[in-house]
Amino acid sequence: MMKNLFVAVVVAGFFYGIFFIGNTLYRSGRVFLNNQQKADYFYELATASRAGGNDALAQQQLERAIELVPDSKKVNLLLGDIHADAGRMARAIGCYERGISFPNTPDKDDVETLFRIVKYYMTNEAVKAEFGFKKCYNEAVKIYKMILELDPGNHKALLGSALALTKTGQHSAARKIIDNLLLRDSL
Repeated sequence: MMKNLFVAVVVAGFFYGIFFIGNTLYRSGRVFLNNQQKADYFYELATASRAGGNDALAQQQLERAIELVPDSKKVNLLLGDIHADAGRMARAIGCYERGISFPNTPDKDDVETLFRIVKYYMTNEAVKAEFGFKKCYNEAVKIYKMILELDPGNHKALLGSALALTKTGQHSAARKIIDNLLLRDSL
């Protein structure tokens, strides 16, 4: 009788343990979830870590999310922001470009991210030192063209494009953009 009771308690404890461990793992988001759900879980942890001022932990969580879903827009953009804040501009640009599926055709929602990328190419001395002055402005011209394809009347992109063209020595093309912009605004 005592032996049967002992076996019953051990078996019950075993199943309770399995249930408890499984339930805990399920709630933690590490088991029984697909890769996108796991990546979302790590993204939320990273967002909380960043809000708490721990960018190093946020970066680790985002890198785990990227291992699961490499083309996640929100994960790549947040990781780009962390790299940019830390002064790692080349990595930031890479993350931003992955975030908008660069060099594939971006959509209208990507205009803000394209402006972020072009800002680093045009203004950041560390990026210019790493990639080269001429390459940075040539990349800026390409990105401004993408922005203008998405939003043809964007004055900021038109002026930026003219500046980048000037920096690459394409003065007549820059002059044409400025003349068209002045003509359009005077009408």
